[in-house]
Amino acid sequence: LHAPRRLAGGLFGIGLLRATLLPAEALRPQHVCQDEWTELFQQSQMMVQMPTCTLHPDHVSLVLGYLVTATNLPLEEIQQDCELTMGCLRGARGDLRRMLV
Repeated sequence: LHAPRRLAGGLFGIGLLRATLLPAEALRPQHVCQDEWTELFQQSQMMVQMPTCTLHPDHVSLVLGYLVTATNLPLEEIQQDCELTMGCLRGARGDLRRMLV
């Protein structure tokens, strides 16, 4: 089981990504390659492609700052929480698919 705070932080970050307020790269942990990150996102969110951030890069920095302030977590931990949350969502989706077969 994962702490609700970690999943909440991950969902918050993923929500900002889906709302096109952050680029996917901003939430990717350093140990995860770009292709793996894209695949994890697509599988967990049931999306064909990554959303494209619509904000100017200066505003992206502000949104990241707000995310860090709102969660009271360092960006590296938020990135890990996003990875954890997407992994959980991907697993839940697979479980659902197996139940329906």
